[in-house]
Amino acid sequence: MAIPVRPHLETKDGHAFELTYQQMWAEESTWKIQSRCKICPDAMGEGADLVVSDVWPGGGPTGEDAGFNGIIVRTRRGLELYESALAAGAVVESPRRVSFRDFDEFQPHQVRKKRAVWARLAGRKAAGQPVPDTHGLRLTDCARRNSVKENLAEARGARRRSSSGRLREPPAAK
Repeated sequence: MAIPVRPHLETKDGHAFELTYQQMWAEESTWKIQSRCKICPDAMGEGADLVVSDVWPGGGPTGEDAGFNGIIVRTRRGLELYESALAAGAVVESPRRVSFRDFDEFQPHQVRKKRAVWARLAGRKAAGQPVPDTHGLRLTDCARRNSVKENLAEARGARRRSSSGRLREPPAAK
């Protein structure tokens, strides 16, 4: 079970800040994430042997509730890793079992992104920007769950942001 720790930040000049977990998660539109994360075709780790994520019924914390971590085992190797972690005491399994579909409720922002990625990549490509070569990640199947209007809006937005430079990676730091 995940036990939230109040995020604490101290600056070099001695200022200290604390936020509740809820304050950190409160508004998805204010999250500061890298551009590539907004077009990631595999945020839920479909290509991984084992995936671990925060799990919050309803998609986010409702205060300082504990929540829990979810583990998706996708391959035989992932199962071996999971069983080894259990045997070593590195992971404690709670009696609650969930299905893969439960993650739609636990990670709704990832579901929305997965459904939008195909159109976002099409928008980037239309703007002349590079896109990742993806295979086996169900992008077209997920996009088909959207209306044509939703896919067009995502593609147009990604094209506009790509053309203006807002969806580009920052230059490499020296």
